[in-house]
Amino acid sequence: MSSLAWEFRTGDHKGPDDPDEITSEATPLKIGDLLYTCSPHQIVFELDAATGQLRWKFDPQVQHNKAFQHMTCRGVSYHATKPGAVTADGATAPGDCPERIFVPTNDGRIFALDAQSGSPCASFGDHGQIDLKEGSEVQTFGFYEGTSPPVVTDKVLIVGGAVIDNYSDKVPSGVIRSFDIYSGRLIWAFDASNPIRTVSSP
Repeated sequence: MSSLAWEFRTGDHKGPDDPDEITSEATPLKIGDLLYTCSPHQIVFELDAATGQLRWKFDPQVQHNKAFQHMTCRGVSYHATKPGAVTADGATAPGDCPERIFVPTNDGRIFALDAQSGSPCASFGDHGQIDLKEGSEVQTFGFYEGTSPPVVTDKVLIVGGAVIDNYSDKVPSGVIRSFDIYSGRLIWAFDASNPIRTVSSP
């Protein structure tokens, strides 16, 4: 007969300023002896995979707002720096955060965290985060939300996002973008609805 090995509770509950839809949809990510997951408000947890003991948690302080279509986090992404790794520009990879966890947020940001400590990676964007709303013609709060883990490669991070629907005809583009995985610098952006706006950063 099987028995429960362990149980972990995030403590992340629906608040009075949250939208009607708030869901726990994360697929945990196991790296070695550790487990990474997130809760609806994009709070990230590192657990001991064998015992479920919490090692660290990171709260991005997502603004609670009923304008959001929903509150959810579907998972995080992981990247490990290989010996001799270089950035997308060909420079030597930075020394901080040799293992990184990436998590997007409902208020249109993405964070790079040190996988061992949960601290934001100083070399990535603005002290560990980038604003995914930057460059958008529509900046209305809650109209662009990151809910799914980005695609990770050796040098780049590929990011999509959810835009609000059935609400307004003035919404942000569902542009797909690529960022340097170490610095957070924009490398390219593809807008399927308006290819003329597709850019490639030098």
